[in-house]
Amino acid sequence: MKYFELYTSPDPKVVGVQTGTGQVRFDRSSFDDPNFYDKVMDFFSMKNYHSSNDHTPSFDIRFSSMWLEKKGKLTDFMDFSPYLIACKFLISNKVAEIFSKFQLAEHYLFPATVVDTKGNKYEYKVVYMPFLDYSIIDFHQSEFISGNPVLRTVKEHTFESEEEFVDFMKKNTSLRAKKLKLNEMFNKGTDIMSLKGEGIYGSEELVDELKKNGCTGLEYKSPPSCTLIEV
Repeated sequence: MKYFELYTSPDPKVVGVQTGTGQVRFDRSSFDDPNFYDKVMDFFSMKNYHSSNDHTPSFDIRFSSMWLEKKGKLTDFMDFSPYLIACKFLISNKVAEIFSKFQLAEHYLFPATVVDTKGNKYEYKVVYMPFLDYSIIDFHQSEFISGNPVLRTVKEHTFESEEEFVDFMKKNTSLRAKKLKLNEMFNKGTDIMSLKGEGIYGSEELVDELKKNGCTGLEYKSPPSCTLIEV
């Protein structure tokens, strides 16, 4: 199965904004109880996420209002701020319907009402997809690179185990995957997944369906411009 990296469009002509902070923002007023904001930010903090083995929310999450930026344009996929770990984007109901026809890795869709500058309201969902762990990677058959191509310092690496990989990565922050071979622990029917340290990937079939339905606000990268994934 062929996968594409999925990411929200940075093109101002598509999304309207040029600040790089996303089309939509939320704050304390986004929740019926303003104190709930702290609970959400705490759960989705990078520090707490990586220090916990349980990434399942123990409470219901709904964004009663998220605010479309003044120059922001409504698209089917939208970036938002502030940052919530493993919450890649907002999706329209049209995209949610398409997703329901495919097999997604563990995920949660949080209802969100987007309000534009005129007070008009639109129903979206925040996608939370916990990262798949390194245990699904066959390190013997995977390839990695480090360094900077501009400085001609790129080196290729292979690892015998997850432990060796993690130890090396702690000292080499530029390490990234060139080719990932996923092992038998990975569900080979998965159409969209979030890989730890690598982004979100969708199957060719899913991407074709999104394009056929004219879904806006999303761009796609395919190998060799991103990680090649083999299953």
